[in-house]
Amino acid sequence: SVYNFQATGTNLALRDFPRIQNAKLALTGLADVQASGTGVWDAHRFAPNGRATFAVHDLTVNGEVSGTLTGSVEADGQRALFLFRATPVAPAIAASLTLTGEVTLQEPYVFQSKAAVAAMGLDPLLLPWLGERITTHSRFEGDASMRGELQHMEKTTASVEIRSLEIGLENVDLHNDGVWRATMQDQTIKLEPSKLTGKNY
Repeated sequence: SVYNFQATGTNLALRDFPRIQNAKLALTGLADVQASGTGVWDAHRFAPNGRATFAVHDLTVNGEVSGTLTGSVEADGQRALFLFRATPVAPAIAASLTLTGEVTLQEPYVFQSKAAVAAMGLDPLLLPWLGERITTHSRFEGDASMRGELQHMEKTTASVEIRSLEIGLENVDLHNDGVWRATMQDQTIKLEPSKLTGKNY
């Protein structure tokens, strides 16, 4: 069947969407969303042709101001390209997170994606687990890639490279000694030998 779609939303409060909240991840902010296009939907494909964009302003993660999240999806009926960016507020202006990828719009929905992280703060994500034991700002930098089929996620392969990891716990400065690498294939995760060093401050 053929369908048309068009949607617009402004100042949508993230706290009003319980599905994206849990005990360890509380998100707030205001989202703007726009989407329009046409498409075909049958037993073997979900094939939109159009564009969607969103932006989340004044984003907070577990109570900490985190910046802005933007994204776009462009589809031509054969494949969909997506791009998401997270930009923290100053003074962490050099920090960034970018996620790109594509999905074919017919079974088995083959996908591939890449993520690049630069000087991204970890404090909001670690806070629910470590609380006041965090004594300095934590951050990391690295890349990740993933490919597979949405209908057969067990076939997914992935690789992760962490070039820099800094965590301050109870006045101990912990950081990686050399690049950390990990891969996933056949639902098995393999970690290369890695070193973590620390010193009191």
